[in-house]
Amino acid sequence: GRVHLLELDAPFKSRQEGIEILKWRLKGNLPVGPQQVQLDYQILEGREDGQLRCLAAAIARPVLAQFEELVEAAGRHAVQIELHSQSLFNYYRPRLDLGEEFLLIAVERGQLGLMYIAARALVYQRVRECAPEPELLFRELSRTLAEAVAVHPALQRCPVFAHLDPDQGAAVRELLAAATERELRVLDPQLKRFAGGATPGLPPTGAVLAALGAAERLINN
Repeated sequence: GRVHLLELDAPFKSRQEGIEILKWRLKGNLPVGPQQVQLDYQILEGREDGQLRCLAAAIARPVLAQFEELVEAAGRHAVQIELHSQSLFNYYRPRLDLGEEFLLIAVERGQLGLMYIAARALVYQRVRECAPEPELLFRELSRTLAEAVAVHPALQRCPVFAHLDPDQGAAVRELLAAATERELRVLDPQLKRFAGGATPGLPPTGAVLAALGAAERLINN
């Protein structure tokens, strides 16, 4: 799946029109051709001049079908499929007061993710596969931060929070602090609060937290 943030000049007349317009705008960045892609979107901000800021998610329909078949083979029915980074954020958002503006960095097995939130809205996001070697991680993070700061200068002054999978040691914390040149606040997943305070035996990995975040969102909707 791919996630894109876009600025649009005018509102959509219908949801289907919005999907078609976004497919056209993203035609060079879709994982497959427009006819083979499943696309959905969320309007993050509507401005007085009619402009929109949208978050669009796209996935190849054959890949989506594989997910649905796996879920059905497990005896379940696929109601909603979300992208990992949003679900991980949805887990932390109601549990911790992160403020109105912050940078969230997630370092998981083989993956580096960044989300910049300003005025409580997603402004920048990037998720990349990344080798666990510290030097490669530092290089990828520095490159991504430089790209983001060029577009959003305020990012270099905001608080920095981090989700680290349990296998990420103190060296990774030091690396992130060095790359961002700020104090790093590592998030507590607070899994101990589940089941009346008893530890449910789930590891606090990004995969587990994102699954919980997706489940909670589905229940609340």
